[in-house]
Formats: sequence, C-alpha cells, structure tokens
Amino acid sequence: MSKGWTIFEKITGVLQIIFGLVLIYILIWGLNIKLNQFYKITEITGSDISIFKIFYTNHYNLILSLLGIVSGVLLIRNNKIGWILSITTWFSYCIGTILTTRKIALKNSNFEIFSGQYNIYGLMIIIFLIMGILLISKEFRKKYSPNYKSWALLILSTAFFILDRLILI
Repeated sequence: MSKGWTIFEKITGVLQIIFGLVLIYILIWGLNIKLNQFYKITEITGSDISIFKIFYTNHYNLILSLLGIVSGVLLIRNNKIGWILSITTWFSYCIGTILTTRKIALKNSNFEIFSGQYNIYGLMIIIFLIMGILLISKEFRKKYSPNYKSWALLILSTAFFILDRLILI
C-alpha cells in the first residue's frame, strides 16, 4: 500500500475516534438537557426515570459512537476487523444521517431540502459515503485481503445498523 493510502488510513482512524467522542458528548449533552427540562415540567424524581427507556431511545447513537472509537483504534493498528468495522461505521453514519434528515423533514412542514441550514446534512452524507467507498478501494482490499467471512461480516453488521435504525427508532 502506498504511503498516501497509509496516511489516509491513519487519518480516517483518528477521524473515527474524534467523531465517536463528539457523538458521545452530544448524546450526553442532549440527554442532560432533556432530563433537566423534564424535571422542571413535572414533579418526578430521578428514581422515577427508566434507565431502560433512556438506553432504548439513545442506543443507536451510543453503540455507533463506541463502534467508531473501537474501529478507529483498530484501523490505526492495521487490524482487519478494524477495517471491516470502519467501513460499517462510515456507512452506518451515512444511513443514520439520511434517516435523521428524513425524520426532521417529516416533523417539520417548512423543511426545505435545499435551504442553507440543511445543506450540512447533505454534505455529511456525501462525506460519510465517500469515506466508506474509499475504505473499500483496491488498495485496502489488497492490504486486508478479505475473504467470504469478512464480506459477510461487513454486510451483516451494516444491515444490522440499518434495520436497527429503521425498526427501533
């Protein structure tokens, strides 16, 4: 593998780790805001809050952010599982962003897909898709020499995240 692709691989791993950490931060920040607003509106205490319900509503982002961190570390260490999980992570980020944008569009009757404030979603989708496609390029396939089980794991794990996002949320 050429030096340029090796640098791209390391940068991709670092970006995944950073993105996973940012996603966890946003998840905790958003949960804190929701709970604080909930406490102000009602007289319910912390013991009345269901941890299961909190996990159920936030599990996709939590698992995906942890997957991003783990796969980023493994990709930096040149691990084949890290490569497979990195591809899964980028495609799952892409699908998750598409479905989130769709959810926002369905809730908001004034949603204009080409308005400036929503262009960031389109840009993110394109970047995530390109990252996933670049990780499947010939250079990486040559380096990690995936077999049938590798491709099956990649397809099944990506399908799992797509179905999880479609069905459970």
